Amino acid sequence: MILAAVSSSVLATFIAVGTILYLVKCFIDGVNDPKKHAFKKNIDHFDLGYIERDHPVKPVVNNINVHTKVRQKKKSKTKTKTKPKIKNPLTTDCINALVGLGFKKNEAKLEVDQFFTTNIVTTVNEFLQQYFKKAK
Repeated sequence: MILAAVSSSVLATFIAVGTILYLVKCFIDGVNDPKKHAFKKNIDHFDLGYIERDHPVKPVVNNINVHTKVRQKKKSKTKTKTKPKIKNPLTTDCINALVGLGFKKNEAKLEVDQFFTTNIVTTVNEFLQQYFKKAK
C-alpha cells in the first residue's frame, strides 16, 4: 500500500511538472515570435483555400447575342427565337459605378455599351480611369 501511494504521488508530480514545463515553453514561444502566436481579431474567420493564378486574366467579351431555332412542329413554320443579351458582370459593375457617381441608369447603360464597343478593360477601376480620360 505504501508503494502504491508513493508511485501515485510520483506520477502526479511528474504530470504537474510536465504541464508546467509545457506552459513555460508556450509562453517563451509567444514572447519570441508574437506574430505567429497572436490572437486574431475574429477567431471565427478562417480561409478554406485560395486560388493562385500563373496566367493573367483574359478580358471578357461584352454582350453576346444568342439565336436559337425552335424545333419545327408538323403543322407550324420554323421560328427563330432571340434571347436577350447576356450581361457581363463587369458591365453591370461599371453601370453601377456610374450610377453611384450620379448618372441616370439609362444614361449609364448607354455610356457603358458605347465604351465597351471600342475598348477592352478587365476591371471597374480601369474602366473608370479610361472613361474619364476620354471625357476630358
